[in-house]
Amino acid sequence: MYLLLMQGVSYLIPLVTLPYLTRVLGLHDYGALSTAITFIQYAVLFVDFGFNFTATKKIADHRDDFGYISLVFWETIYAKMLLALIVIIIFYFIIYFTPQFNGLSILFVVMIPQILGSVFFPVWFFQGVEKLSLISVVTMMSKLSTIPLLLLFVHSASDIVMAAVVTSFPLFFASLISLMFIYHGRLIQRPSFFKLDILKAIKDSVPLFLGTMAISLYILSTPLILGLTSTFEQVGLFVASDKLRTAMIGVFLILGQAIYPRVNALLSENTDGYWKFIKVLFILQFVLCGGAFVFFYFLIPVIAPMLLGKGFDGLTDILRIMSPMIMLVPMSVILANFILLPHGKKRVYAIIPAITATLHIFYSFILCFYLGAFGGALSILLTEIISLSLLIYICYKNHYLHKVLT
Repeated sequence: MYLLLMQGVSYLIPLVTLPYLTRVLGLHDYGALSTAITFIQYAVLFVDFGFNFTATKKIADHRDDFGYISLVFWETIYAKMLLALIVIIIFYFIIYFTPQFNGLSILFVVMIPQILGSVFFPVWFFQGVEKLSLISVVTMMSKLSTIPLLLLFVHSASDIVMAAVVTSFPLFFASLISLMFIYHGRLIQRPSFFKLDILKAIKDSVPLFLGTMAISLYILSTPLILGLTSTFEQVGLFVASDKLRTAMIGVFLILGQAIYPRVNALLSENTDGYWKFIKVLFILQFVLCGGAFVFFYFLIPVIAPMLLGKGFDGLTDILRIMSPMIMLVPMSVILANFILLPHGKKRVYAIIPAITATLHIFYSFILCFYLGAFGGALSILLTEIISLSLLIYICYKNHYLHKVLT
């Protein structure tokens, strides 16, 4: 429940601040800020590197072994520091040497604390030892602070840099407080650096990183592709629409992350109970997502332009083409994260998103070039359909769907 609340706030804050930022920054500057945020999200994804699955599992499996979880903690922290250094250097050169993105360099620099926050915020550790209460409250409070800070310091398009600063610091502060809590609570010890196997920690996470990276690639790449092939105005239209879609679908994804440890435990302890649990998830998710789909398709296109302000009256078609994803994505999560991954199908988990991401990059350039933000939304819908179709085929081939149905 604490994880659900913490992740829920992470989805809620962008939704609450969205109407304010679109109105005070305007369509163009909101699009520029969104493009810079996309770069940071890519960097955070690279730094996380699948550790939220692998490190959590290692710690949960050995939570009573103080020495072992200390090794896992420091191996993960040092691995993330190395990855952060690499990605910051790479992204700085990409932004500096790409003419369309030159103006974003200052925004990228002031948002680096968010990358550092990802390095030092050990949610994987607290989830593994099941001590999420205090750190969840700290995280929620730090993220909620962005609302008054934006109201105080961001009043026009000239405050775009301050908007970037305000949105990037909460995770950094939460990470500092969490490290203080670990230190004062003596939850880990400091082993010799030479006992750490940092490269092995990275290697263990590669399959999950490739899978999560490929899944996020087609979502995060679309604003960048729009920035290259179209205008920041089209980026703004797409990102605003996608934030509304993400907010609608977010609760299902958060629940999925929260019950992931329970799914693994059920599979190892009670196979029949595991399949019954999966079946109930399918039924509940189909009903709830179906209702969310109808609401999003008919009502959100009417509400959104009134919330977002001038320049955002062309969202109707974009939002409606996105609406089927409210049903497609949660179903894909069940098949991938709750069936394939617990059964050890890490290779398939990585290959399917890699295939769909490669296809997405190809046709999204074409669709974004000719159709702008609508083309970006259409490309993501096509990718989700392909992804779910492949997952259904793999689960059918391995007789998993039969077990769910019977």
